[in-house]
Amino acid sequence: MVSWPLTFPATVIEGVRLRPLVSVGAARSPFTFQEQLQAWGGEGWEMAIDVRLPAGEGQGFSGWLAGLRGRSGTFLLGVPTARRLSSTGSAPLVRGGGQSGPVLATRNWPANAPNVMRQGDYLQLGSAGNSRLHQVLADAGSDAEGHADLHIFPALRLAPADGDPIEIAGPVGVWRLAQEPEAFSISPSVTYRFTLNAREAL
Repeated sequence: MVSWPLTFPATVIEGVRLRPLVSVGAARSPFTFQEQLQAWGGEGWEMAIDVRLPAGEGQGFSGWLAGLRGRSGTFLLGVPTARRLSSTGSAPLVRGGGQSGPVLATRNWPANAPNVMRQGDYLQLGSAGNSRLHQVLADAGSDAEGHADLHIFPALRLAPADGDPIEIAGPVGVWRLAQEPEAFSISPSVTYRFTLNAREAL
C-alpha cells in the first residue's frame, strides 16, 4: 500500500534549486514611480528537482511518480548538496512553547559554542507529513546554558512544543508537485533528464 509522504529516490537526483517565496503586494505610482509595499506574511519554498534517469531506471521511477497520483500525494526531500551538520554531541531542542515569527529559540547545544549553526544551514521541525524545512539566516552561537536563537526562513507557521527535537543532520520538508510531470522515456537504452517543480505541501 502506498502511503504519503513518499521518500524521493535519492539516486535519480542530479541537483535541486530552492526558491524562497514571500507574499508581498506592491503598488507603483505612474506619476512619481514611488512604490508602496505590503507584506502579507506568507512565506514558503518552491523547489526545482533535476532528475537524471540512467538507462534502465525509468520504469522504476515512473512507478514511484505514479504513486503520487498527480498533485494529490506528497513526498519528503531535503537539499542533497547542502552542508551536512553532525548531531554528535548535541541534540538541539525547541526552547519554550507558543513561539511564532522568524526567530526560533532553542536549547541543548554545547555551551558557549561560537557557531552552532551557520548562515545558510538547514533544519527541520516536525516529522513525517508535518516536516517543515527552514534555513538559518545568520550565524548563531550558544550561551553558557546552551541556548541559541536562530533567525530562520520561512517564519514559524505553527508553534512547536517545548522540547520538540530539531533535525540538523538530514533535514527534509514535505513537497507536492506544482504541476503534472512531463512524459519521459523508460527505454532500457536511454538516459533521460528532466525537471520536476514542487512546492511545500502546507
